[in-house]
Amino acid sequence: MFPEDLPDQRLLAYGEEQCAMPGLKERQALVRRAGGSADAADLGDALEFLCPGVVAQQRADQAREQAEQEREWAARKAEMNARCADPWPKLRARRQGTAAYSLFEGGGYAVFDDRDSTEGAGGDIFKAIDDGFIDAAGSSAAITTYGENESMCLTVKAFGAAPPLRLKGWNQVVEVGVVSRSGRLVVPPYPEGGDSGTIEPLPSLAIASPGRYRMRVYARVFEWDEDDPDAPVEEHLIVVYPGRSAKEIVHRPWR
Repeated sequence: MFPEDLPDQRLLAYGEEQCAMPGLKERQALVRRAGGSADAADLGDALEFLCPGVVAQQRADQAREQAEQEREWAARKAEMNARCADPWPKLRARRQGTAAYSLFEGGGYAVFDDRDSTEGAGGDIFKAIDDGFIDAAGSSAAITTYGENESMCLTVKAFGAAPPLRLKGWNQVVEVGVVSRSGRLVVPPYPEGGDSGTIEPLPSLAIASPGRYRMRVYARVFEWDEDDPDAPVEEHLIVVYPGRSAKEIVHRPWR
């Protein structure tokens, strides 16, 4: 934490200064001025014997702040998900789910076998951009989105056989083939400290275990509502069912 040649008396003096400081930033600044470095845990452990009451209060404050952040995030997730609904509520699938999807810079997302470590076995988002919508290869597909740095609505449905082809109300519908080598096909959930993913986990779509599947992706966009600027302006529906063909079929080009 401090330089090895720092005299003990000076080290203890720094500790007394640390105990009197109001916050972590000020304590870390003092450590840096002395030629060292430390994170919050290091400082707390080091000061516990010099000023245990101060450290206990700091940890209690940090715990309260963390709990408040978690409550705020839970409320935010609930609000985002409440804005999304199943676009085909009467067509029940063997597995299904709906959630808000947080898009990062550039947009786009993937559906893939998250347990397949085969090298080079995935769709490429840049090829999807060139295609105008989707690129599928091996055990994954990359899909482009209209928006970025915002949330959209995403519904997934897994069937035992091809469901009806419904085009009305959608701007684009394309079907491709994917492979599940492990018996999994998922859309990634929003990671802790990450930048994109579903706000709530969605189910695996490989209902027939390892094998080949057809994946039909529907997309549409809505006009931005100035009275409700947080409302999603994009929605995707992913339909998956067993099927051997790897052919890409454009049921509806962008319109």
